Amino acid sequence: MPGGEGRDPVRGELRAEESERAGLGTRFLSVLPLTPATELGAVAVAAYAARAGLDVAAFRAQLGPELTPETAGKSFVELATNPELAGGFMLTVGGLAPAP
Repeated sequence: MPGGEGRDPVRGELRAEESERAGLGTRFLSVLPLTPATELGAVAVAAYAARAGLDVAAFRAQLGPELTPETAGKSFVELATNPELAGGFMLTVGGLAPAP
């Protein structure tokens, strides 16, 4: 993407810059559920485990308790109601964390 070098399109950084430039007032958010309970989350957990040099079971053990619907709900409400938040996030048992 021209002019997009070094930006992560998944996080929406380039789209956010374009929205700001055009005065659209649109925020772009990405949330990666760091839980093996979803198909996407299972792929992410496997990738992070491999990156850490751990098998999936060992990586999951260090994550602690599973993500609950209550934590996920609170996190999405926080994203929806806080206009200062933008970019990419991991959804963990502790709530939102900036994506690496």
